[in-house]
Amino acid sequence: MSIPFKASFTSRPLSAVEAAAYLYISKSYLYQLTSRGAIPYWKSRGGKLISFDQVALDTWLKGHRVASIEERE
Repeated sequence: MSIPFKASFTSRPLSAVEAAAYLYISKSYLYQLTSRGAIPYWKSRGGKLISFDQVALDTWLKGHRVASIEERE
């Protein structure tokens, strides 16, 4: 008996197209980020489909903030 996998998405999972649109980047750049392991994503059991959690993407974006000139001084 196998235990079904349950992803811990906090909202509806986003497809690659939806995630790219949400992040305002191209789908090909999104795939580059996933292949480098630079962005959080979920992979299907077969490894063909990937999904993204919007909250995880928000957290990832906040972790890449660049300080303004005024903040650096």
